Amino acid sequence: MATTLTPVHALLTLPFNHATDFTELADNCERFVEVLVESDDPAEKFALCGRLYACLAILKQTLHEPVPDHLREYLTIDSFPERLPEFNPESDALCRYCEELTQLTMQNSLTAQQRRVLEDLLFDLVGYFSDRLKAPRWMRTAEGVVEIEG
Repeated sequence: MATTLTPVHALLTLPFNHATDFTELADNCERFVEVLVESDDPAEKFALCGRLYACLAILKQTLHEPVPDHLREYLTIDSFPERLPEFNPESDALCRYCEELTQLTMQNSLTAQQRRVLEDLLFDLVGYFSDRLKAPRWMRTAEGVVEIEG
C-alpha cells in the first residue's frame, strides 16, 4: 500500500538545521503554525508542535548574531515601508489570552477550548515574531545606508 503524501507530511519532513538562515526559519515557523491551527488531528498537531519547537529552538540561537552579509540586501529598503509588523490583537482576544494563560498556571490539564485559545495566541505570536525578524533594518538615504530605528 502506497503512502499518500499530504501538505502536513511535507511540513513534517521539511529540512532545516543550524545552517538555515533566520528568515527561512521564520517562514518555516509561520507555515507550521498556519497548518497547526487548521488541523483537527491530534497526532498532526503534536507533530507540528514538535517541528515548530525545534525550529524556534534553532532560531533562538541566531537572535543575537550579526545579520549575514547575503541577507543585508534583502533587509535593506529604498523608502520607509507603509506597514511595519505590529502585534495588535483585538482587546477581547487579548483578554481571553490572558485569562486562559492564568487558568493554565492554576491547573495541570487543558480543555479543548483552552488549547484552541493557546493555539490562537501561538499563531499571533509566531506571526508577529516572524514579521519582526524579516522586517527591513536599513534604508538607503542621500547620506548612505542608515539603520532603521524602532
